[in-house]
Amino acid sequence: MQGTASCAGPSPLALWILSHNIRYATSSLFKNERPWKEKFPLIINELSYNTRPYYEHVKGRNSGQNVDQSIPIGAAFICLQEVLYSQLSDILHELNDIEPKEKQEDQSIPTGPLWAHIGVAREDGHEKGEYSPIIYPVQLFDLLHFQNLWLSPTPDGPSKGWDAGNERILTAGVSLGRRSPAKESLPAAIEHLRKDWTTNTSGIEEDEPAVFLAGDFNSQPDQKAYLAMEASDLMCDLRNYVKPQRRYGDQTTFTGFTRDQHKEDQGRIDFNWLGPRDQVFGHECLREDHSIQEIARTPRWQVDGYAVLPNFYEDGVYSSDHRCVVGDRPYQYVNLHSSLTIPSIDITSMGTAPAMLIESACDHGASQTAWLHRRNVYIAFLLFLLLTCGIVQDCLKMPFSILRILDILSALPIFFSLSYAVSQSGQTCKAQPGTPSWPSKEQWASLNTTIDAQLLAPLPPAAVCDSSLAVFDNASCTAVAAQWTTSDFHSKDPSEFVPKGCSAAPSPALKVAAGHRMFEIYDAAAAHGSVIVGGQDPDVGLVGHLTGGGHSPISGTYGLAADNVLELEVVTPAGDIKTVNPCTNSDLFFAFRGGGGSTFGVVLSAAIKTHPMPSMTWSHFDIVQTSPTREPFWQAMAYYHSQLPNLVKSGLMGYYNISSVSPFKPSTPLILGAGVWILNTSVPSFNAIVDPVLNNIQATYPVNVTRSARYEPSFYDWWKIYSPPGAVATESQLGNRLVDEKALSQPLETIASSLANAYQNLVMISNLVSGPGMWNAQPPGDIGSMTPAWRKTIVEIIVPVIWPAHNASAKARQTEMLTNGYMAALRRWAPGTGTYLNEADANEPDLAGQYWGRGNYE
Repeated sequence: MQGTASCAGPSPLALWILSHNIRYATSSLFKNERPWKEKFPLIINELSYNTRPYYEHVKGRNSGQNVDQSIPIGAAFICLQEVLYSQLSDILHELNDIEPKEKQEDQSIPTGPLWAHIGVAREDGHEKGEYSPIIYPVQLFDLLHFQNLWLSPTPDGPSKGWDAGNERILTAGVSLGRRSPAKESLPAAIEHLRKDWTTNTSGIEEDEPAVFLAGDFNSQPDQKAYLAMEASDLMCDLRNYVKPQRRYGDQTTFTGFTRDQHKEDQGRIDFNWLGPRDQVFGHECLREDHSIQEIARTPRWQVDGYAVLPNFYEDGVYSSDHRCVVGDRPYQYVNLHSSLTIPSIDITSMGTAPAMLIESACDHGASQTAWLHRRNVYIAFLLFLLLTCGIVQDCLKMPFSILRILDILSALPIFFSLSYAVSQSGQTCKAQPGTPSWPSKEQWASLNTTIDAQLLAPLPPAAVCDSSLAVFDNASCTAVAAQWTTSDFHSKDPSEFVPKGCSAAPSPALKVAAGHRMFEIYDAAAAHGSVIVGGQDPDVGLVGHLTGGGHSPISGTYGLAADNVLELEVVTPAGDIKTVNPCTNSDLFFAFRGGGGSTFGVVLSAAIKTHPMPSMTWSHFDIVQTSPTREPFWQAMAYYHSQLPNLVKSGLMGYYNISSVSPFKPSTPLILGAGVWILNTSVPSFNAIVDPVLNNIQATYPVNVTRSARYEPSFYDWWKIYSPPGAVATESQLGNRLVDEKALSQPLETIASSLANAYQNLVMISNLVSGPGMWNAQPPGDIGSMTPAWRKTIVEIIVPVIWPAHNASAKARQTEMLTNGYMAALRRWAPGTGTYLNEADANEPDLAGQYWGRGNYE
């Protein structure tokens, strides 16, 4: 059976849905389990054979044959679980018919010509750990968008959720079908969808799109996860749509690797679901308990068969401990308009990966454009998130957003379906500047008087081109005009801010309440393609950070946090609420930016300058002592530090520590472990800067150097993964020294002895957070009250001391050693600089001069 449409076009789509947990490639094998190289031929033969209709269609089309339009095009979607990078590479090389010779030359995962995948590894969001990929046919679908989220309270980066023993990842994708050469309409289609989503549901038909769900549920039909699905009445187990005589294979889908043992653990835990429940097959759905639910509405699915494929072969080899589950040709249709039928499918690989696929039934350019201009187009999708413990209800804890272009996820239930509409009415009720309903200047002024003049009037980016305004500037206008037609320019300039009482050109900014922590502000800025100069630790508070000066992973390029403050709202000790900026209460504006928290008043909010989101190349490297004594290692460290001025001038930023290889075991070799980066540069350019230094260290000193480098398109995405919260509630005290180029230019023997004398046999922490952007900063209202030493700093070196809890004598000994031992060695090495207020020794001699500089203090 097939559906009809009013437009002439190709045949309907037949789908083969495969779901298989293939068991990750491990060297720790169960009894009867074979290595991946022996199982791989069985897996690839299974996938190739069951997706052959797609191959046959592509082969016929590419050979120039006339493809019979009455025969449904075969599209297969392969949902896999427990897949390592090497396994995914093997599978996609074979599915794409790439010869072994080519495979050896290029071990990256192919993206065609026949198949590609969506999904990342769950441990690092890149290649480490297991994937749960969706493999899709690239010659039938164009991928518009995909996104990965972790099933945890922090879904934007690798993390474990609630009681889960491992990371659980969700992959979502949107794809548009392309069953003809008429590709010219695709950009218009995408742009239309992005611009014109509304929630106006008047006159919408009651049709719902079809939904497909597949994967390893880790729950048998009598257990909690399955019962939660069954109780929803939204979906029905695909197997129950198929009469028993059309079901192929065993019932059990999880077998383990032993046929006759552990029978209690075996069962049916891998499923395909179809929905909505009342729009499948055209008659009744047989429930698991054999009861019947009547189908009242026009069917959206027709299922030809259901199969559980074998996983044990006559030579005694198991392909996996799971069997592959196949939904055989489940045609599906969604009626969007009385004269048009458009298929829509949501395919979800359970354990990690849902994907929404939108496809037009009419492939000719004119017809494809026509369906976009129908009054109502329904797009809906369903997400099902699974915890391996089977406690599906825990997913209710996790709020996140899945697709910005739809902006429809504000909370994550176990599963749900939503509909949106496209309106072509052309009418708008939104007032805009220049329209009759936009308030006049007098009306705005009247409103402002009722709220104590708290209204902000940010100017648009093009204000610099208006000669009637005080911010008019020819050079700025030329720059704006050159970028005006690019979406990137506008997305990176989300909010223009001018400090109250100032006539300065507007700056992109976020206005942030004082209670927010760094991760919340980073998230808000990233939503607009922007970044702020914030702390590395996600839990650092806004106000304490910026009032102390505030260094950042990107402050070498953009200056200190205090340099990026445009305006503050504060409460003074007298109880007055004041606006503080370069033009209003400028003395307080100077004092708050570096003078310390809770000193001059209480900050209520801050307007912070934002910057376009940078890319980065980052590297991790280790320098490990191999000599029997430490002196050669300190000599290597002296050379490394002597090279920092040139590296920092080239844009290098980051963090590095010196400690014992085994913490708290001072007798073990020493190691420098570093994570460093340069913004907006490529891996080859980065290596050209850093490699000569590391190569010389390896060649000259008895140490072992290891390194890696990789490119990240977004600083924010990197920060979310590699910035865990810092340790708290420890009995400790920090001291730090801002070290300048003069100190780093001293003889290597002086540098080596200074570092060795400051090392307390625990850890020495170093922050490469300075650079040209800090040295040459020109913030609004000039430089703040932080120590001027920042403007010539190359590296901040921190020495912590610790002591047992409730041990006053140990505390006295350790703090004495910190001030008069370790920090004294650094002061002798780098005199005339200073210390960073937020990480300083409270017993620092000449406290005012070291914290702020005598010129600022007096």
